[in-house]
Amino acid sequence: MTSNLLKQAAAFIKTEDRFLITTHVNPDGDAMGSSLALGEILKMIGKEVVYYCDSPVPDQYLFLPGVDQFTRNFADIEPFNVVVVIDCGDLERLGDISKKIGETETVLNIDHHMTNNIPGELRLVDANACAAAEIVYRLIKELEQPITHAVALNLYTAILTDTGSFRFSNTNRAAFKMCEELVELGVVPQLVAQQVYGTYSEGRLRLLTEVLNSLEISPNKIFAMVTVTHAMMTKTRTGPGDINGFVDYPRFIKGTEFAALAREINEKKIHVSLRSKGKVDVSEIAERFGGGGHFTASGFNMEGTLESVKTHLFQIADSVEKSSQL
Repeated sequence: MTSNLLKQAAAFIKTEDRFLITTHVNPDGDAMGSSLALGEILKMIGKEVVYYCDSPVPDQYLFLPGVDQFTRNFADIEPFNVVVVIDCGDLERLGDISKKIGETETVLNIDHHMTNNIPGELRLVDANACAAAEIVYRLIKELEQPITHAVALNLYTAILTDTGSFRFSNTNRAAFKMCEELVELGVVPQLVAQQVYGTYSEGRLRLLTEVLNSLEISPNKIFAMVTVTHAMMTKTRTGPGDINGFVDYPRFIKGTEFAALAREINEKKIHVSLRSKGKVDVSEIAERFGGGGHFTASGFNMEGTLESVKTHLFQIADSVEKSSQL
């Protein structure tokens, strides 16, 4: 992504008045924080902004400034000049709002996934960015707007969560440089970490127990997976937002190179999240099933049952061992 694209996007933003900001279903910290940070900046320069997400805001992000402004009600969405799609590489992951994209004159696409097929002329897509927040940060600088404490808190949370607390391979120099500035602006890392990682509901912990009990490991030991069923979530009174981060547990197993979490969307469709320690390109696996993402973090939706999905994944694990990926 060139600096010229940022200039074009900034110049375009200044000419428009009404913006709809949306992100993927089951939003993570980057989706929430990046959306809120950009929206706050747009409001500062006199723009009208509405935030939409097809899923409820996960409990651990309810502390973010402005998060109460997110809506899931189509009635709140009037025609807008611009739809800003943040941290999403595929229209399907936007949920029902994807139907509105074609009705909008302009789409501003802000993303850091290697695989991105969101339509639109304004594409701020950089697979080398640590998070969508890094691109939002650059855009804010191009707009020459000050970063308030609220914006800083949202950006820091986005970077912290999408880099896995600076443990993942997407952790780059820019991540530390930005966070240094954001801390200088008043963000307290300890308090953010406590909100994101230190406050779980009883239901989330009970769900984690159920999920860990579903652990399965491939015969060659390089792949592990867990599953989430509707029955588990009903029993623990939880929702999709409560499973954020669960896919990392099978990846932590010694000797495992990649992992998956398979979740029932409905009786005939499964969502699969994939994670890798760095030797297996899980984006390539996701693309086989129409999904995508990053080398070490990807996902896809698949028609079928949990058992059929498991069969496919364990076959892939067997083929990966025999390939040159390891």
